[in-house]
Amino acid sequence: MNISSKEAQESEHKEIYSEIIKFYDIAESMIDSIESDGIENPEEQVLVAAPVIEQLQKSTDILSETYIKFVKANGVVGNSDKRKVESAIREIFVSISKFADDAEKILVK
Repeated sequence: MNISSKEAQESEHKEIYSEIIKFYDIAESMIDSIESDGIENPEEQVLVAAPVIEQLQKSTDILSETYIKFVKANGVVGNSDKRKVESAIREIFVSISKFADDAEKILVK
């Protein structure tokens, strides 16, 4: 049984979309980690983690919405959308870097 190229393409789009929304899972895992028993200074950890969690969620919204638009437009994306995607990805990296720096400061205390 051969799957059509349309079915294969739909499968690929679903797979890519699933990869994009894994950022939501990362944010949720961070929240779960902070809320777990035995965590020292959970309030301080929330303050450090909240910006990266929020950025992951915000950027994932942008990436997923833009990807849906891309798929609906048959692979055509404008410069504005390219900039949105680039900015969303850059903001993830910047927030993770800041989180790592801030987390290190907590550990040094």
